[in-house]
Amino acid sequence: MKTCKTCGKELLDAAVICPQCGCAVETQPMEQPVEPNNVPATAKSKKKLIVIIIAALAVALIVVVAIFIPKFLRKQKADELEESLIGETFNYTEFMTYSYMSHTYKFKENNICELYSEYSSLDRESHYTKNYQIEYVSDDEIYLQIGYGKGDDFKAYDEFEIKLNSSGDKIVCFTDIEDSSAVYK
Repeated sequence: MKTCKTCGKELLDAAVICPQCGCAVETQPMEQPVEPNNVPATAKSKKKLIVIIIAALAVALIVVVAIFIPKFLRKQKADELEESLIGETFNYTEFMTYSYMSHTYKFKENNICELYSEYSSLDRESHYTKNYQIEYVSDDEIYLQIGYGKGDDFKAYDEFEIKLNSSGDKIVCFTDIEDSSAVYK
């Protein structure tokens, strides 16, 4: 209950005019409960900004994972295949009309291979030490590159497509990309 400020009569809470003196009764604003939708605009803006930042960080993390994890796995597979080459020897003989060329690749540690070549028409043999690296794209797309240098400074002069065994952990042969009839085993 409330009272009239002019004459002091007790009034109902809903009264707008005092029935005794006729004066207007002051109405007090009712307290309204704070609802989640009545949050001040600045608090909403802050929450919205936080949600946007979290979403942007999540998207950035997904992009980083999508780019770098497959790249890391391809590098790891290439390293495993390079390691499986150590100590292996691949031979190839190319027969021509009146002569032949025979090549032997012997793979050593630290990405080094020795290339022995024999040219019957020239009656000449040669021996080179080269660098090699493997580029692993997928199980169906693997390349052996032989050339000079390492890492970003590597310059390939021969490139071969590699075939793996059924379990995918050992190289069984490679084919010269420039001469698809030249299969090394």
